[in-house]
Amino acid sequence: MATTGKSGASDSHNEWMWCLYCQRVFLAEDLIEDWHGEEHSCPFCGSCGLDVDIYRWDTWLQRYPRLLAHWPRTVAHFQSGMRLPLQGSLST
Repeated sequence: MATTGKSGASDSHNEWMWCLYCQRVFLAEDLIEDWHGEEHSCPFCGSCGLDVDIYRWDTWLQRYPRLLAHWPRTVAHFQSGMRLPLQGSLST
């Protein structure tokens, strides 16, 4: 598989990412440049760091299946900027 050319951020431009701070999903191709000059930042809030603040959606879901039982199991209805909160009972 080819890399994205974004500092090895992802194997696919179409991979869905999730931000710990703003709790929104977006495609890996939308990552923006962080203060180190690498494309590892959230396009919505600017949080940065792969596997620190920015996570691959499916990896995070697999890692915490009980905590994230309220999250969708497929990306079929995802839209960039869609909010996926850590707690299903929180309203926004």
